[in-house]
Amino acid sequence: MSEDRANEQALSATNVYCVFCRSQFSDDVAKMACQLYGGTAFCPKQIQHTFKDGKMIDLVHKLLPGYVFIFTDDEIDTTIRRSVPNVLKLLGDEKNGFRLAGNDLAFAMMLLKNNGVLGKTAVNEADGILSLASNSDLGTDARILKVERRKHRMKVEFRFDKQTISTWVEYVVAND
Repeated sequence: MSEDRANEQALSATNVYCVFCRSQFSDDVAKMACQLYGGTAFCPKQIQHTFKDGKMIDLVHKLLPGYVFIFTDDEIDTTIRRSVPNVLKLLGDEKNGFRLAGNDLAFAMMLLKNNGVLGKTAVNEADGILSLASNSDLGTDARILKVERRKHRMKVEFRFDKQTISTWVEYVVAND
């Protein structure tokens, strides 16, 4: 199945889950979740540009090590801890059947639309001050902590799973 076709099916999935697992096994957990529940599963990644031997190269890093997002029409419950090795916990609210909701769901859908990769983040610049653009992939509750203008990257902080996550991302000036 082509990646675009799989992405279309995942966008129409009725259930979105996130599991936390041992980080070194996150790709294996994603593959096994796809086999058991169908749909799409991935560990989110980010691309960082860096210089090596005088050349600009792209490095792919895990954005949230140990987190695996699962998009499926099937129901998933706590038995996933027994059926998929190395899964430590199923995130989300038990009252909601452990499905992601609110900002966590919006973040998961943004990652899905970008094929599981967080790329450059849109920012506005006014009088030399950067602020996240309204169409930023990081959502409305993200904030900029530090900026390295020479490298066109910034340290951002956003909320996911009731935790504050901070990471370095590249930015592009959008001025929307």
